[in-house]
Amino acid sequence: MKYLFPAIVLFVLFTNNGFSQQIIIKTLDDFYSKQVIERGLSQNTIPLSDIQGSPYLQQDFVPGEVLNTSNTQYAGVPLRYNIYNDEIEFQTKEKGVFCLEKSTIKSVSINNSTFIYRAYASSGKLGRAYFELLHDGTVQLLKRHQIRFEKAQPAKPYVDPVPAKFSQKNPIYYIAIEEQEAHKITNAKDLINLFPDKEKDLTNFIKNEKLKINKEEDLLKIIAHINEN
Repeated sequence: MKYLFPAIVLFVLFTNNGFSQQIIIKTLDDFYSKQVIERGLSQNTIPLSDIQGSPYLQQDFVPGEVLNTSNTQYAGVPLRYNIYNDEIEFQTKEKGVFCLEKSTIKSVSINNSTFIYRAYASSGKLGRAYFELLHDGTVQLLKRHQIRFEKAQPAKPYVDPVPAKFSQKNPIYYIAIEEQEAHKITNAKDLINLFPDKEKDLTNFIKNEKLKINKEEDLLKIIAHINEN
């Protein structure tokens, strides 16, 4: 377990009366009144006050939107993304902090970012995680945020102690085609191999436009080009 601070898990189970594509807009009060709560045990772990840095994309709760798998959208929900635990947390009226139940989530919007929870391929195995959706279409560009936790180091002769801390790592970019699992992109070959029928076109486009796979703005141009052609 890598949960490092007190957390109570809240499972939010939404009523599902069908799979209509029409989105039903509801309020924060609806969000609170419709949830079924199953409380988990608190974790006996290190307080965040003893750790430098933050596990969150943004520390404070901000009003966001939750779209569930029944196409019901709840607006004005206080949300924040815990990158380290890969949980999207929300705050109740009583200032309690809980986690959204991932199996009920279609998308979550926080500030100007949209997050989806989906499958991805890793070392020949399938996993599931939250991704920031950077470009939507038949081909999606996804960003997986990363946070590293470094344990505290005790004092040694002539060496001061080092406190525990969270530190940001470079994000990992993934590409997902329709409903297939997402695949990590680390170089041009990874990307082009996903589109064998577009190999020549993509090779020329990347070369002629002088695009870099490790630059987010360049990846956005490439995925837009794929979806348009």
